[in-house]
Amino acid sequence: MLEIRMVGGDLAVTTPYDATYNNLFKAIVPATKRKYDPNTRRWLVSADQGPIVQRLIEQHFHIRVDLPVIATTSAQPLLEIRLLEVRYLGATKPREDSSESAFGYVNDQWSAISPKKVLLTWFGRSEKPDDTPTLYAVLGIGKEVSPADLKKAWRRMALQWHPDTCREPDALQQFIQIQQAYEVLNDPIRRAKYDAGMALETTWKAQERFSGEKIHRYEFRPPLRCGLILAQGYTQLGRFLVDQILEWADITNAQGEVLVTSWTAGAEHFEERWVKP
Repeated sequence: MLEIRMVGGDLAVTTPYDATYNNLFKAIVPATKRKYDPNTRRWLVSADQGPIVQRLIEQHFHIRVDLPVIATTSAQPLLEIRLLEVRYLGATKPREDSSESAFGYVNDQWSAISPKKVLLTWFGRSEKPDDTPTLYAVLGIGKEVSPADLKKAWRRMALQWHPDTCREPDALQQFIQIQQAYEVLNDPIRRAKYDAGMALETTWKAQERFSGEKIHRYEFRPPLRCGLILAQGYTQLGRFLVDQILEWADITNAQGEVLVTSWTAGAEHFEERWVKP
């Protein structure tokens, strides 16, 4: 059966199983614009990909399938606010449509997408791959943080990255950076000197002229791998596309333990551990 029909605001594409076609389909249609539904055994595709899929089907199966009438009256998708229980957030990757984003595991599937720019903004990181994150960014906090909130942030990051519980390949390195950042920022004198250095560096950068050099892509790995994320965004293909992160809290259970997730090198899936804070 060959068919393209509307389901909600997306296209449902049904074809006979063909490995060659599936490989072509996944190579041409960006990952953020498609989603396979195992229950109906069909692909859900963004409406703007309709002509591309139509041509692909015609070229491969030699049959032209009609496209359904797509309403053009609706403007941008409706923004909404959701609380996402993200069990694991991967690193950002370049996508076929030239975007860069990270997939989050929500409700037993990779159903949340966070653009790189959104994550960089939340964690206070730079777009440039050679810029070292500030000590504040290492702890996931702002420059005006109070001593009490500084200690809270340090405990949170240390819990997530402690080598005894985290199985990420660079857990020890991350844990050491977290400890070093806290040691500096927790000392009023060292913190004042560090802030002065940051201010001077900012002034130098502001005085530099734009060089016109292209910023090279790089993989950004969020310093937090899981959490309850209050996010603004919109739904597409059953996934939630994050437009802005509003809050980020730890996932805890009834015993007061905090969830720590990590992905061991070579493993097929991430692992979860509940740790007492």
